[in-house]
Amino acid sequence: MKKWLFIIPALIITGFVLFGYNEFNGNFISKQIAKSTLKKHLTETYTDTNVQIEKGGYNFKSGTYMFDVTFYEPPNNWTYSIEIGPKYSPISIETATLHYDSKDEGMSSLWSVQGSSYVKKLLADVFSGGVSYSIEVPKQFPQKEWTPTVDVPVAPSITIEFALYKGESKEAFLKTVKEIQAALDADELRYDSVFIYMDEKVDNRDGKKEGYADIYYQRKYSLQFQANSEITVHDIQ
Repeated sequence: MKKWLFIIPALIITGFVLFGYNEFNGNFISKQIAKSTLKKHLTETYTDTNVQIEKGGYNFKSGTYMFDVTFYEPPNNWTYSIEIGPKYSPISIETATLHYDSKDEGMSSLWSVQGSSYVKKLLADVFSGGVSYSIEVPKQFPQKEWTPTVDVPVAPSITIEFALYKGESKEAFLKTVKEIQAALDADELRYDSVFIYMDEKVDNRDGKKEGYADIYYQRKYSLQFQANSEITVHDIQ
């Protein structure tokens, strides 16, 4: 009996230590799943490009695994940080960010502005809200002028902001989203993903929500899709 009095606390302490380690460092199995997910993504997406997975680690703040990936396009090479999640089942690519020492800041900013203007005009007949096109251009990238089909290693992303919520149903929101998707996919524009959202203005002057401002904004609907993908009302968050 006395032996168990020592064993049980030791097991409890060990459990807490392992839990704490996993929370801050991830676990071996999940890291291998994340790495396999990344390998599959690179193999399927970059069939004609030489890529090398470098160091990887766990980001405890976001609960995701991050790997440095170098793209070799002689005479240049560029490094991206690619994030895979979610935490316990890392089977999807969350983000891909170009390293600061590989990124042409000036070109990225200029092309993002040009791309945003292009997308806004493209969607003028179906949508009139805010549009942000974001592209990261590597240093010494061979193409010198922006085009809708620009073939940077990681395709651009698009963020679209609807006007504030005024009672629209999910179905109405989805209908407009599908019209946006159809317009984008009918064009030659190259993109990786589109994030679309609608916020709601909340009047809190009665003070029912403690700690909130008198007037604040909260997310009502949001949805993310990739090119030529099927979307349904169930994809709306």
